[in-house]
Amino acid sequence: MPVHKKYWVLKLGRGTHLFVRIEAGLTGVRAAINQLKARAVTRAAQTQLGTPRPRSAQRIIGRDRELAGRRARLAESDTGAKPGGIKPENIIWSLDSGRTGSTWLGRMMGDLEDHVLWHEPYVGEIFGSAYYVRAWDRQREREGYILSRQYKEVWLQSMRALILDGAEARYPGADGYLVIREPHGSIAAPLLMEALPESRMVFLVRDPRDVVASRLDAHRKGSCTQRLRRKNEKTLADRDPDAFVEAAAKMYVQDTEQVKHAYDTFDERKALIKYENFARTL
Repeated sequence: MPVHKKYWVLKLGRGTHLFVRIEAGLTGVRAAINQLKARAVTRAAQTQLGTPRPRSAQRIIGRDRELAGRRARLAESDTGAKPGGIKPENIIWSLDSGRTGSTWLGRMMGDLEDHVLWHEPYVGEIFGSAYYVRAWDRQREREGYILSRQYKEVWLQSMRALILDGAEARYPGADGYLVIREPHGSIAAPLLMEALPESRMVFLVRDPRDVVASRLDAHRKGSCTQRLRRKNEKTLADRDPDAFVEAAAKMYVQDTEQVKHAYDTFDERKALIKYENFARTL
């Protein structure tokens, strides 16, 4: 390796001399390269031996472990029910389009021994509206969409946990049957039955003409729903009854089709009740 050397003798005066020697070469560069190689070998050895990694790598590894733990916990929760809590197989869904006599039926079922009634949780409205109404086919296929079909098993598990945890919080210690009256969430009937396939369902139907007439009457001035609004506020039922009837009819068809689809694809733990036939027996 070539090294250049140079000597100087500087006279400072009064018999004082300064001797200077300078060496220049590639020794510094080679030393730096060798040092980098040594560091690389050391890091490789640390990785194989499992020695501590830099903080950024530790954060990534910790996050991966946390996600793996969550997935394992979801996989282990076969039923999602807490010990001593409400069992999924003891949940009875009362599904219909509203104004079909579901309040009447729900109260009678809730009065039975070992039965409690959960009145309109709207969980079906949350998921059903986002999945069937707000989204279209292309949106449901999009990977980034929270209710993407690609991750249906994931969010169905969340839906299941939301229902069971909500039931346990409201009815702690209940070990009988839980009747969930969900007329305004019936659009999500297929999703509800997928999330809780062990549960049971009651499909309540009524003559659509009576349903629409009842809905129109319930939204006019002086009705029970009108009293919940601002004073003298006119609804669509007052301003344009024809438009209201058309919208109510579309809602009935939409809800009933979804409940029928869930009913047809569900197993034997189900019952179809026609309002007119049921009312005649009382």
